[in-house]
Order: sequence, then structure tokens, then C-alpha cells
Amino acid sequence: MHLVCSLLYTVEQVAGCQRLPHAVSMPHQGVYQTDGYPFCALLSVQLRNEYIGIMSKVLAGHLRTYLVSLEKMVSPVAGPTDVLGVADTSSSNVVTGGVNTMMSLFSKAVTSRPNAEKVFELGDRLNVLSQLDKPAIIPHMADFEGKRFPYEVIFRNVHKLLVDTASSEFLFCLDFWEDEGVFKELFGPVVAVVEGDLTEQLQHQHDVLCVLLMIRLNAEHRALMLKRRVPCLDDYLDRINLLLWPRFKVLFDVQAASIRPGVERSLFSNAVEVTGLTRRYAAFAASCLTLMADHNADDSVFKASSFYEMLERLWAAIFDMLLRMSNMFKDRRQGIIFLILNYNHIRTVLREADSSAAQRLSSSSGNGAGSRQQQQQPPLSPNGRATIAGGLGSAGAAAIKECEDQLAACTSLYVEDQLSVHFRDLVDFVKKAEQQQKRNAVPEGQPIAGFTPAQAAPLLRDFSGRWKASIEAMHREVLAQVTEPNCARSVLQASMTQLLLYYTRLLELLKKQGPEGVALAREVVNIPAIMYEIKRITKG
Repeated sequence: MHLVCSLLYTVEQVAGCQRLPHAVSMPHQGVYQTDGYPFCALLSVQLRNEYIGIMSKVLAGHLRTYLVSLEKMVSPVAGPTDVLGVADTSSSNVVTGGVNTMMSLFSKAVTSRPNAEKVFELGDRLNVLSQLDKPAIIPHMADFEGKRFPYEVIFRNVHKLLVDTASSEFLFCLDFWEDEGVFKELFGPVVAVVEGDLTEQLQHQHDVLCVLLMIRLNAEHRALMLKRRVPCLDDYLDRINLLLWPRFKVLFDVQAASIRPGVERSLFSNAVEVTGLTRRYAAFAASCLTLMADHNADDSVFKASSFYEMLERLWAAIFDMLLRMSNMFKDRRQGIIFLILNYNHIRTVLREADSSAAQRLSSSSGNGAGSRQQQQQPPLSPNGRATIAGGLGSAGAAAIKECEDQLAACTSLYVEDQLSVHFRDLVDFVKKAEQQQKRNAVPEGQPIAGFTPAQAAPLLRDFSGRWKASIEAMHREVLAQVTEPNCARSVLQASMTQLLLYYTRLLELLKKQGPEGVALAREVVNIPAIMYEIKRITKG
């Protein structure tokens, strides 16, 4: 405004134009009365052009200086080698053998840095989405304090300054110049500074979460401008979105390509434990689902279906990779335990992220700031199944459900393998007797050929003599093999439950074979006694 008043004073002195009497008290309602004064109209155009030129240079210069100052404080979180499918430094490939050992003589293997999963965790980086209304960082003060920031913080601060300046300048141009074209001409070079710098920075950006955070920030800036009813940056924000999404897809594809078939040999360590690949994937999936939790619709900003399809493809690749690694164990049960531990870790991380996201949504709704997820009708999950959306939305619920299904399947395999060792005769007798009964359609009260009460009596006597010791052995076995306590508890519970089911089915088969079977079922160990012993052992 000071610049405009100075220009007005200069023009009046030179041209002697008649200024409106109320121009001083109401400067936004017109500058000159040009009717009958062609020369004044010409000066008005010159004044307009002068204002555009000067203000454009001033704003672009200040913004460029601010950008350069902030980018000196950037602290990159991830680099080009921070991918999901990279060998851990701790597990130096003990089973690779001669071929890979020879190859390592001629090529440098790429390994992950310690705690590489931290690269894929959001942590405090998520706070940038709640700092939209905070003042922009003052560069020299932040530099004096030795602060360093990930790039999304730089993006937030620059765009905070940009959208606030654009809103103010747009409204001023409408009031003073009564022409929206003034703002477009003036602000074109200003946004070009930011857009050009972002284009250059994205070429060297390898942090996929940083790009996704910037996509979220861009969406929040769009919502802010819509709330202000100031449409002056709509085209610019669209262009930024078109810059960010392709880069995100490129970086996401790099992550997916890092777990291509054949990489399992460099990742396998012959240890029955949660792999670095699993830790990184769990952190990455939880971070992506957290950032996209309240964007379930295919709007102009987020293509949710495309995003969830990408996550589905990544999950399928991880599933195949873990399955191939499990097949590399010489002992089948070790491979099953390997899958149980890794699926359990993914489920645990996703559940924790779901709980944290639900708490944030609850606190925001309690403060009167409802989320998009609460305002929209949740759609079906990517695989078409209806799920109850939690903090991570319907896609997060579907991901947790899929992981739980795989975990349950592997746990079932482990349980059957364990019972076939400790109670082989019991399990075989029940399965074969049920098949024989179904095949021959044996009516109730009639004996099943080959599986009569008399043939079951030795089996039950053997069971009565050693069932306590076998349960103790199963308990010790699970604790020794499944190293994660909560997971071990779940596996042990599944084993004991399945044992009770087999024993119950055996007693039911005996009772259906007439009085002899009923009498035998009454003489053997009763189910409450087994349940009591199981509870005592597992509790201890």
C-alpha cells in the first residue's frame, strides 16, 4: 500500500490529474477519474504495470531468499539405498554359499544401515500436518539454534508464506485495482520460483514418505484456500499435485522393485526371527495407511483406489518373499515359525497404528474438528470385502484382516504339526474314524468298522498315562521356538484348544457307537480336568 501511495503521489505531481475527493479515505474504491482525461487513463495503465513489475520482483526475491535460507537446514531422512529389500548389516548372509561369496569379491553388496526401519516410520513427522496454522520458521533464528528439518517441513513453511501472501494480495488487487488479472500477472513469477525449486528438489528426493506428506500438505492448503474462498492458487496447487503424485509412484515402484523374486537369498539369514524386510515393510505400510486414513474417496486430490491397489501389490510381493524365505529352512516347522513371527509383527504394528489413528480422530472430533473419514461413507475395502473402518480406515482394516488370516493359517499348520508329534495316534484315529463314518454313513448306535470302542481303549489308556507330561512338553516347546511372548501365548492357546477339540471329537465318536462306547467315554479323563491342567500350565 505504501508503494501504491508513493506511485500515486508521483503521478499527481507529474500529470496534475484530478484525484477523487474520497480517494484518501477510501483508497480501495478507485484511483482516478479518467473520464475526459485520456492522459490520466494512460498513466493509470502505467501505474498498474509499474506496480505489477515492482511487487512481483520484491515478492519473488523475498521468497527466493527464504527458500535458499531454509534449504540450507534440510536434513534428508532417506537416501537412494533406503529400500525395503536391502540386506541387513546384522545378518551377513550366512547361507549364500560359494556363488554369492564369489560374486561379493567383484561387487559391493548394498546393505541397510542400523535401525533402517526408522526411515519408514512417521513418528514426529506426522506433526507437520497439525502445524498448518503456526507461523513460518524464521531462518536465521532456526539456524542459530542449530535446527535441522526434513524437507516436508520446508515445504510447509514456504507454502504457508505463499498462501498467506497470495490471499492478502489477491483481495487487495480485487479491491484496489478491481481486476483479477493484476494478481495473475503479479503472482505468476512468484509461484514460478517455488514451483521451479520444487521441481528441481523432487529430482533428488528419495524419501517416499516425504512426498506423501507433501501431497497431504498440498491437499490441506487447497482446503484452506477453499475455506477462505480465495481461488487464486487453484491452478498452482493442481500443478503441484501433478508434480508430487508421479514422483510418489516412482519412489513407491522403487520400493516394490527391491523385493523382486531372487532377492530372498541376500535377505535370508537362516535365523528364525523377524527380518529387517518385515520391520521395514510394517513401518512403511502403517505410515502410508495413517497418512491416507481419512481419504477414502477418488477425489481430484487423492486417487484412493489407485493408492490402495499399489499397497495390495506391495503386500502380495512381501507375502511371496516371506513364503520363499520360509521354504529355504531345512526344517519345515522352522519355516512355519518364521512366517508366524513375521506375520505377527506386521499385525502388531498395523494394530498399533490403527489405535493411534483412532485416538487422533477421537480427539479431533472431540474438539469439534471432524475428520473426512467421519464425514464420508466408508467404501468397501480394495479386495471388495466390507470391513469395519477403524483409525486406519477401511483399507487399514482390510490389511489387518488379511494379515490375521495368514497368521491364523500358519498357526494352524504349526498346531497340527505339533499335535502330530505329541498325540499322533489320537489325531490319526479321530480323522480316519470321521472319514469312515461319513463314507459308510454309519447310523448312530452302530460301531464304526475298524474304529470300535474296543480298538479305541488302548489309545485312551495311553492318553491317560501321559497327557500331562505331553502338555508340559508342548508348553516348553512353544516357549523355546516362538520367541515373541505374546505370539507364543497365542500359539500355545491354539495348540491346547485344538487338542481339546480332537479329544472332544473322539469322545463324541465313542458315544455314538452304543452303550459300550458311552461306558468307555465315562471312564477316561474328563475334559474339565484337562482344561484345569492347561490353565495351570499356561498361567505359570
